[in-house]
Amino acid sequence: AIRTLQQLPASIPLTASQITELEQKFAVALSAKDHPEAHAWLQRLKVSEHDAQTMQWQLAEWVREAQWQQFIEHPLAQMAVAAEQAQWQYWQARAYEELGQSDLAQAGFTRIADQRSYYGYLAASKLDKPLSLNREPIIYTAEELADVRAIPGVQRAYEFLQLQRYLDARREWFQLLQIKDARQQELLAVLASQWGWHDQAIYALGQLGEFGAIEQRFPQAYAEEHREFAQQAGIPVEWALAISRRESAFRFDASSGANAHGLMQLLPSTASYIGKRKYDRFDLMRVSTNIQLVTRYLADLKRRLGDNWVVATAAYNGGIYRVVDWVPEQPMAIDRWVELIPYKETRDYVKNVLAYEQIYLLLEHPEAPRNRFADLKDMTISKQSLGI
Repeated sequence: AIRTLQQLPASIPLTASQITELEQKFAVALSAKDHPEAHAWLQRLKVSEHDAQTMQWQLAEWVREAQWQQFIEHPLAQMAVAAEQAQWQYWQARAYEELGQSDLAQAGFTRIADQRSYYGYLAASKLDKPLSLNREPIIYTAEELADVRAIPGVQRAYEFLQLQRYLDARREWFQLLQIKDARQQELLAVLASQWGWHDQAIYALGQLGEFGAIEQRFPQAYAEEHREFAQQAGIPVEWALAISRRESAFRFDASSGANAHGLMQLLPSTASYIGKRKYDRFDLMRVSTNIQLVTRYLADLKRRLGDNWVVATAAYNGGIYRVVDWVPEQPMAIDRWVELIPYKETRDYVKNVLAYEQIYLLLEHPEAPRNRFADLKDMTISKQSLGI
């Protein structure tokens, strides 16, 4: 494609915006392959020409090459930090830490340490500071909720749910979310959560930007099954809950284009590997079957990957053989490794699951929660450390 671009005849002119778009795509594609020409294509882009993907890969290049001074001096990093992008704020603070400027590092970590996020929890752990949930509960009266419950479409959706006519229920609910105002959507989310229809509550609140509604966004759905099978598999129940929350938002009948099914989005081939028999999608949509198989698989991945649950989380999403290829020969700090995961989906997946697991720990043990991010503070990984 690059050769074709270079050989285009004058009769096929490209506008400046088209050229910039092509340069962005080449920079991303080459960076994802760790190609030696990636650096040159990233350098072609002016600060104003970067998009979210090229910014991610420029950040990843600096992290991989330990070019810490760039996080402090480069205009792209300064722009992103000024825009209060938590990812860039964290890495600028990490750069100061690596350069031995501890006061500036602590100031940088402090700016994001109260956030309920992957980077916020990393920063708080660097400071040995308690982690925050930053709750912003939805306040409502019984009368308000009764008014919404009385809407005919809400009543129909509820009846369809009780009859296990889930498609009809979702159709009714989708129509409700299209025509109601933001306050009514909030209350619809509260109702859905009370009914145990957690994926709809989580979706509605996400669309509204109500990320602080922790009670509805992080329910302990199917708690008995998660706890029983996580204990049998020897893994933390909070990890299992975080996987279910990220995979399907607790929708037991979810299916993906990749043929994964159920609460924790399990492939039939993986189910057969764990369960030693064939499973169809209806088997995998049974909550207990799905959780039992996935918790056993998570334990298996963790065992095969040096007992490291972070790398096992990446393997659950990206596949163990790909993840093994991504693990470096020389020891690397775990936060650097996560940032260098080539697949955006897997990179974001790991960050989300780690943050969700910590949220569940804060909810489960409010008086003395375990700080899983403290385990990451000094963690390094390599092929040798994982036994691969």
